Amino acid sequence: MRDLPHPTIGSTGPDSNWINHTRVGYDRGFVIASDQPVKLGADRFPFRLTLNGWGQLRHTISELNAGNDQNQFQLKRARLIFSGSAFTPDFRYYIQLDGRSSSGDDLRLLDYYLQLDVGRRGFGLEPGRLGFRTGKWKMPFSLARYLSGRQLEFSDRSVSSTFFDVNRSLGWGLNGRNEYGVVPVEWEFAIFNGLVTGGAETGSSGTLDDNFAYSGRIIAYPTGKWGEEQLADFDYHKHPATRIGAAFANSTIDQSGSTEFGRIRVDGFQTFCW
Repeated sequence: MRDLPHPTIGSTGPDSNWINHTRVGYDRGFVIASDQPVKLGADRFPFRLTLNGWGQLRHTISELNAGNDQNQFQLKRARLIFSGSAFTPDFRYYIQLDGRSSSGDDLRLLDYYLQLDVGRRGFGLEPGRLGFRTGKWKMPFSLARYLSGRQLEFSDRSVSSTFFDVNRSLGWGLNGRNEYGVVPVEWEFAIFNGLVTGGAETGSSGTLDDNFAYSGRIIAYPTGKWGEEQLADFDYHKHPATRIGAAFANSTIDQSGSTEFGRIRVDGFQTFCW
């Protein structure tokens, strides 16, 4: 494999020699390799593709008085993520695949949405102030669902967050990040096909009834921005970091859909703090 030629533009900064550490070619398959982690500074590039992946493997041993004992490995989560931007850094995409063993051999298209920074594109605001999103993703509601599964201490979510969950669904919404004085605030409001509650498979959102669902969430950081991690904050702060928020979800549920229920599990207002 050969070194790529030196770039003629965008070659400033401490990591401008990243091209010298990169190899591109064919070696029993197409390969893109680097001998060290570098910061490319490509966040504002119009065309960008980022590949990520993570998984959670669990070993379960069960001795039951009734039924068969279990001793098995389970792939609780196996995620492959494609994200980036196209044509302009304000137009982003996100695709997440899931191949967990509990779903058999199926590879599920878990999330897929498009995000346009309307505030910057149309009104000249700072990036992230006002965004438009459409596709399939987590409905904004509880803090438990807001957290990614890789942030949990164990691989399972709590029973209550599963039963009262609104899960993922198809829809569109608005979101943004603003600062009121020194207090950062994140907010998101959206309209979806319906509530996929009770741990129902996310791919079944097409079998909901014909009533839309509405949900929203707002999170404030009164004493400063939270750290890098979503659940525990291990970053150093001169003052204690706090997080407080509120969320709501509402839908009219009837019997015409095969996923939703005759009684509403999630319909109301929730507050949380950390």
